[in-house]
Amino acid sequence: MVKFVHSMVGKSKRLIGSFNATNCSTNCFKRICLSVKSNAGRFLKKNCMMKGAKSVIGLLFFLLMIAACTVKEKGAGSSVPSTEEATISPLAFNQSFDKREMPFKGQLIKTIHWTDQNGQNTLILSQKEVSDQEEPSLRKAEIFAEQYVQKDDEIRLLWDIHDWVDQCDCDCDVHLVDSSLLVLDIDKDGIAESTFMYLLNDRCDASPVSTKLMMHSGAKKLVIRGLSQQYLMPTADELEGTGIVVDKEMFKKIDPAFEKVDHRIGQFASRYWDQYIQKENAEFETRVGKNN
Repeated sequence: MVKFVHSMVGKSKRLIGSFNATNCSTNCFKRICLSVKSNAGRFLKKNCMMKGAKSVIGLLFFLLMIAACTVKEKGAGSSVPSTEEATISPLAFNQSFDKREMPFKGQLIKTIHWTDQNGQNTLILSQKEVSDQEEPSLRKAEIFAEQYVQKDDEIRLLWDIHDWVDQCDCDCDVHLVDSSLLVLDIDKDGIAESTFMYLLNDRCDASPVSTKLMMHSGAKKLVIRGLSQQYLMPTADELEGTGIVVDKEMFKKIDPAFEKVDHRIGQFASRYWDQYIQKENAEFETRVGKNN
């Protein structure tokens, strides 16, 4: 019996040592795991002092709890990682880089720099704003993005994009969403995924605005297209009887290219989009509430 108890204690200690409650997928389970871990020493000491079947039963129960937490932790690895879990830790970027080596168009908006298995990466975001004095047929607002990679003293362009609105009669703006730029290694393959969102605004009324979530996994381009400021859409009650049919796909359309990459990348992008829309809606409800 003594050998059996010592064996159980040894297994418990090994399980406790490998246990990490921070990866539990739900807050409820996390609280249980943390409670088990925090009381592990006291529980083991108490059961080691007990004699007979009660000690064995107690240790078995405790081992099951620890094992459950450990299994839960392993399973959580397949879920969509958080920013904290997946980040590549972008470095501060020196904006005095040589434009001849990393050319870009328009006015610089933002740059970010990181290192992964491709080498030293630099992502540059820039724009060209429209002049209000231009004729509508000439009005055009543009956004540009380039990612350069430096390895073995060689700098090459990994990918670039160019998007715009033009022939604008009213609004004419391409706007990078504040704080939307992320650099993550979502699928843990050593190659970072970059993500940012921007609005393509050529509206003449108060309606939802065309929006894109632009993601790259290495050189692979992955896009979610849809509408933001969805709170400006008529409600279902307002549309009743009008004969107007709303195509739900226009609110959020996920690029089929996501099907060709790790599923966690698509899950992360979809969740990131949803969180942005939910934040917009919540902020709108708050403004409406304050004005009433």
